[in-house]
Amino acid sequence: MTEIEQIRQKLKELGDKKKAEIVKKYMKSPYDFYGIKVPELRKIAKGINLEFYDALNLFDELWNSRNHEEMGLGLYLIHKYRKKYGLEIWKFLMERIEKAKTWDHIDELGMHTIGEIVAENLGLVSEIKKMSESGNPWMRRLSIVSNYPLIKKNKIDLTFRLAEVLIYDDNEYVQKGAGWMLREAGKKQRIAVRDFILRHLNMKPVAFSYAIEKMKELREERKKFESKNEPYFVIIRGPAGVGKTTIAKKLGERLNADVVSIDNILEVLGLDKVEGECISEKNFLKANKHAIPSIKKILKEGGIIILEGNFYHKTQLDNLLKNLKHKNLVFTLKAGLDECIKRDKTRKELGEEGIKAVHSLVSKFDYGIVLNTDNKSEEEVINDILFCLKK
Repeated sequence: MTEIEQIRQKLKELGDKKKAEIVKKYMKSPYDFYGIKVPELRKIAKGINLEFYDALNLFDELWNSRNHEEMGLGLYLIHKYRKKYGLEIWKFLMERIEKAKTWDHIDELGMHTIGEIVAENLGLVSEIKKMSESGNPWMRRLSIVSNYPLIKKNKIDLTFRLAEVLIYDDNEYVQKGAGWMLREAGKKQRIAVRDFILRHLNMKPVAFSYAIEKMKELREERKKFESKNEPYFVIIRGPAGVGKTTIAKKLGERLNADVVSIDNILEVLGLDKVEGECISEKNFLKANKHAIPSIKKILKEGGIIILEGNFYHKTQLDNLLKNLKHKNLVFTLKAGLDECIKRDKTRKELGEEGIKAVHSLVSKFDYGIVLNTDNKSEEEVINDILFCLKK
């Protein structure tokens, strides 16, 4: 018999059909199961002795089998070669990793093979950051769980950087992974992790629950934070290309807030016609009039609103603040003209002349808290805004 035939025969002998049904349902896996305990799979993997490239071929047979335990066995097998062939295994796995559909396979990769390769090859950190932005939630979970070997070495900066976003993720498995890694980091640097959690008391409940498992006292801090919350609105203004739309969207996700785009209202109502050098003040006030009733309703119900737009007419801002009498903060985001032109090229919306015109109009006055976004990431700007909101 071939190697794979011998393995499958062994797996069938160890299998338990009743257990297989239970575990498949629990794991919510699209793959088939034998019903075998993990220690047995590790034992089988340990007994397989192949040259590296033969092991890769066997991995492919196991990984493409659409059987959960066979796939897991492949992961335990390839882990044996990661010290000598780390970067080669990284490339090999990155071409196949999308087939991972359950948290146990993701965590095996993150805590061991992938995480250990990254810990020994820090040049791959940029790839982990990209992974954290994937549209696939399993890849986002992998990005944070792969910090485990780094955490064991008392290196937690990357954990903080990724967790700043992933503790607000919409996917529960990603939230759990982020909270779990914060808990592990807390075993190494308790004070730093505690301070991080206190800055993010509004993180998703599941992430918070995992993160504070060894810091139960922070439950009271979250209760105090939630009890202090009252309806408020935030205005984010700035020139085209400064990043205000993306920042408003991400901030809205963090705060569970409704985001209102003045530009969208202008467009929907047909008020976005340029008269002279810009859209008229009259049209902006009409957009306000349209938006205010809905905003008042949300604020009355205890919600949070984020309004974003160019706001290059001061009267428009004054009008909003006069009619919306709730607690508020206005932020003016600034960036150099060249930087705005550079950023807008990726969208190709206004063109260079349009960017110049809007930049000039917005720059005629500052309003509220001024934040310079040059040389800052979106996350850094968001954290600046959150810091101001907590004062």
